[in-house]
Amino acid sequence: MAARLAASRPDLTFPQSHGENSDIRVAHCPERVLPGQVLRERIQNDRVIGGMSPKCSTATAAFYKIFVRGECVITVARTAKICKLTENSIRDVNIAFANELSISCDKLGTNVWELIKLANRHPRENILQAGPGVGGHCIAVDPWLIVSATPKEARLIRAAREVNDSKPEWVIDKVKLTVADYLQSNLTKTAKDVIIVCFGLAFKLDIDDLRESPALEIVQKSRLCTLVVFMRSNPTFGRCQKISKQPKFS
Repeated sequence: MAARLAASRPDLTFPQSHGENSDIRVAHCPERVLPGQVLRERIQNDRVIGGMSPKCSTATAAFYKIFVRGECVITVARTAKICKLTENSIRDVNIAFANELSISCDKLGTNVWELIKLANRHPRENILQAGPGVGGHCIAVDPWLIVSATPKEARLIRAAREVNDSKPEWVIDKVKLTVADYLQSNLTKTAKDVIIVCFGLAFKLDIDDLRESPALEIVQKSRLCTLVVFMRSNPTFGRCQKISKQPKFS
């Protein structure tokens, strides 16, 4: 980014060429926000600030301290960037454990929800809840940057991505098996008589962000074999709203 800025503004100097004496200060400060709580978390969360020079870091920290109540921790630009990737990668690994556990429990005939609840009674365990995959523009994407940069070393990070990326297909297979079992038990019915209700398409509760949402793939492929009704949760009224029998996807 600094190189692009320098190319477009040759009248100014930048840290990569002039260091502490540059006209422009450049730093990386990764976001740490929870969807639906963005403004609050921008103010309250600690911030990692990595400047291309010490003066870049100092100037950036001074700016953030105007509105950030959390601590502004200074490091170098590369470490700040990798810190963001690391935070999302460890979350992805933890989700992958829960998702893989749910698949194993299904094969073993064990209730994964009860199992996780019981395991989390251990004072030092905090297993996340299993789901249909991983969505969002950070967790589903950032780990691949570490994998692409260090493919031989990032084996666990790659494995976690593969587990989470494959989870929607597993859910789809379960849907198809459930439909097949129903039709086998109701011989007068056909696939056209089956309606699947999908509660929400966003990757997280109470938001409208569809980026990388595993629900999109699940709904798309499920409606190939039967009718899908998409329902949206309305937290204000505590009920669901019918949106469309055939959701449109780009």
